[in-house]
Amino acid sequence: MEDYAPERLNPNREIPLTGRTVRDFWAWGFSDVLTNISRAVFAEWIVGSALDAVNGIRPVWEYYDLDYAGAKIEVKSMAHLQNWKRPERVQNSFDITATGASFPVEPEAAPGPDTQYYYEAEKKRRAGVYVFAIYAEREPTRLDPLDLEAWEFLVLSTPELERHFGSQDSVALSRIEAVTKAVGYEDLRARVDEALEHQSSNS
Repeated sequence: MEDYAPERLNPNREIPLTGRTVRDFWAWGFSDVLTNISRAVFAEWIVGSALDAVNGIRPVWEYYDLDYAGAKIEVKSMAHLQNWKRPERVQNSFDITATGASFPVEPEAAPGPDTQYYYEAEKKRRAGVYVFAIYAEREPTRLDPLDLEAWEFLVLSTPELERHFGSQDSVALSRIEAVTKAVGYEDLRARVDEALEHQSSNS
């Protein structure tokens, strides 16, 4: 395992003995994008695609979701339409808990199962920008999470987030909408750049 380094898979690669490919596995395992886990990963990919930050593989070992030109981006997601029936009174909210984090003992070490880490216990928000990605479609007959026209994005730098919401662990969608305007996919990168400028000026 010492030499283990995950690489981007070729979707056409055949999986021995099965007669099937990596693409077949992905289609089987991840076609239901509205499950909570798959939607979260898809939302990260959408944001990363807008930022041209999905050319490698998803950084599952890191304390952030995306690395954009050296800046750390945290992506939170929700959908008005679910593939399961939830109680009507459930409030749409996001987890914004400050956390500790693990870091490689050797700063240049590539993340992986054999990398040695130390834990920094101080609780803080470690990304520079938060992107709240909402699949906003409300009409079941138009359900298609791959339609990016139906997604909205609310962006806040961490200083902005903390100025409005302090140290609270969660925040309602309605409260975020009250302090920043949603943008579509085409304007997402410019909005993140703007938030990063705000983050830098407050660091």
